[in-house]
Amino acid sequence: MCDFETVTKVNLDGSGQHFDDWFEVNQVQIYHDHFIKAQVEDGIVIDVFNENEKFNNRKIALCLELSSRSAKELANAILYTVESLEQKRKSNVK
Repeated sequence: MCDFETVTKVNLDGSGQHFDDWFEVNQVQIYHDHFIKAQVEDGIVIDVFNENEKFNNRKIALCLELSSRSAKELANAILYTVESLEQKRKSNVK
């Protein structure tokens, strides 16, 4: 079931790499949709954008189709990594 009523958009400050080419990444949107390629029933789609460029006539630079389990593991890994970095910085400030 598509759920375009629940689209979460986040502005980003960062960059991405595709093979040898680096590009600016400035927005992501996350939503539930029917998957095009992934063979899972329940999950989310993450579209990563550069609003200032087009890739093959589309603004989407990267699309991830993730199972719910994989999406949760990715989110937890990101939070753990950021929190670990923050703790390390705090312990180095004395």
